Amino acid sequence: MKLTYEQRQQIREQIRQERQRMEESLDEDSLEALYEEESNTLTRKDVKKIFKQETNEDDVTNAELAQERKEAKRAFKRQERQKAKVEISWNISVGDAVTFDRGGEECFGMVIEQHANGKFRNAKEAKYRGYVLVMSAAGRHWMNPRELTVIED
Repeated sequence: MKLTYEQRQQIREQIRQERQRMEESLDEDSLEALYEEESNTLTRKDVKKIFKQETNEDDVTNAELAQERKEAKRAFKRQERQKAKVEISWNISVGDAVTFDRGGEECFGMVIEQHANGKFRNAKEAKYRGYVLVMSAAGRHWMNPRELTVIED
């Protein structure tokens, strides 16, 4: 249910009047105690600030520890990017006739698109990441090259 601007204004005015009535009904001592209680509660921001400033046995703050962890992560990522990439080239190319196993049945098809050759981060990724599109009597299938066998003339 959507409220109009006037309805929202009326609700706000009612809330203000209710607050005023509550404040008038409370005596000054209980009102001071209420404000004092509100000022003693910690906000989420305060708790985070306190946690950041805490130190452990080695006199290192939590903020410094978090910064060290971030730096270690960055260094590891940088190191991984600089490693030599593994290049792979399958013996399958576009236009090749291939055979593959589909549900226990041997199917024949032709490669019509290939995304299997190239550079990869490691050998496992190179072996399992590439895919080729095969057109067969059963339809078009994206398959991993290791599942295909080239039909020789």
